[in-house]
Amino acid sequence: HTGRRRGKDGAAGAGPPCPGPARLARLPLARVKALVKADPDVSLASQEAVFVLGWAPAGQRRR
Repeated sequence: HTGRRRGKDGAAGAGPPCPGPARLARLPLARVKALVKADPDVSLASQEAVFVLGWAPAGQRRR
């Protein structure tokens, strides 16, 4: 997905980018994964689990 608007024929145009969710900050997923793997009780951590764990503190700040 290029983030560009598509014309009537479905081809990607050179128009303005589609409005998407604002990225306030990038998640340090490598750091989150390293912290998860540092726990001796964790043997595997899926990419989705690391993503959710990374966003959990951000969700708490918005409340």
